[in-house]
Amino acid sequence: MQGIRTLYVVLLTLTIAGCGGDAPAPEPGPGAAMNAGSAAASPPVEGTSFRGTPLYRNPVDPERLASIESEIETLESRSPKSEDDYIALGMRYIEANRFSDSIDLYSRGLEDFPDSFRLRRHRGHRYINLRQLDRAIVDLEEAVGLIGDEHGDVLEYNAGGEPSATYEHWVWYHIGLYNYLNENWEEAAAAYQKCYDTAISNGNRVGATDWLYNALMKGGMDAEAEAALDRIPVDIDTNREHPYFKRVMVYKGEYLPSDVLMIDKPAGNWTGGDITVGYGVGNWYRFQGNDAMADEIHEKILETPYWNAWAWVVTDREASRRL
Repeated sequence: MQGIRTLYVVLLTLTIAGCGGDAPAPEPGPGAAMNAGSAAASPPVEGTSFRGTPLYRNPVDPERLASIESEIETLESRSPKSEDDYIALGMRYIEANRFSDSIDLYSRGLEDFPDSFRLRRHRGHRYINLRQLDRAIVDLEEAVGLIGDEHGDVLEYNAGGEPSATYEHWVWYHIGLYNYLNENWEEAAAAYQKCYDTAISNGNRVGATDWLYNALMKGGMDAEAEAALDRIPVDIDTNREHPYFKRVMVYKGEYLPSDVLMIDKPAGNWTGGDITVGYGVGNWYRFQGNDAMADEIHEKILETPYWNAWAWVVTDREASRRL
């Protein structure tokens, strides 16, 4: 990594890493991984990567951070807090890159609202960010049970107040991710199929299809993977600049990798969108038998600071298996 970059965190509701909603970035905000030479700054450690390296809290622009902390103080002062208060607070904590604090917050919320599938969905998401997979799946499976047949239409909203998808959709997305990270390909594919089935937008469908395709291909189910791609036409009405749309078009042969990613660009200049595109493009090269190019792209992902983005998380997991 080429130094620490001060990153302006954009809160897109914590679903941005999710199933291809129309947000432009893969996560609510990029986190920053620091190398040993940068550790003198001693930011808080949020967690540990799958490869055993510390995940340091990303710095936030001081002026923006002051505003976030003021909002946190206001929300924390409310007593008693509603379920919505806890969710709004969680958004603020993540905007400040306080991932472990957000987990503590959701845990407090669950003491007040023990049957909340909403708080379990958010805490499960953050457990995955911090590589605590066993804890994540407990929350996510409990959320599925609590959603049941009665709450399948409960919507989750992004920072702009627009519905991003249902809670059921996002819970299945994260269950898919849990199984993907554990190389349970059939279980991952089944979860992403449910993610697709519960989509409320074409953006959701594109994102679900992207991860479904990758799970099926990695599981040796090539025919099923191609059939999944067939459900996403080239002229689908969605955000064509979204990384997941670009990835799906590469898989379908509509775009070349060079159309969507400057692979030769130094890793220090890659954006969160670049690494999201890059993970899928790297997989495509691997599926074509070009392991060298896949490795080059995936190694660059781990040189960037976006450790909470799903492209970074899954690349981290895959790299840990080669140690």
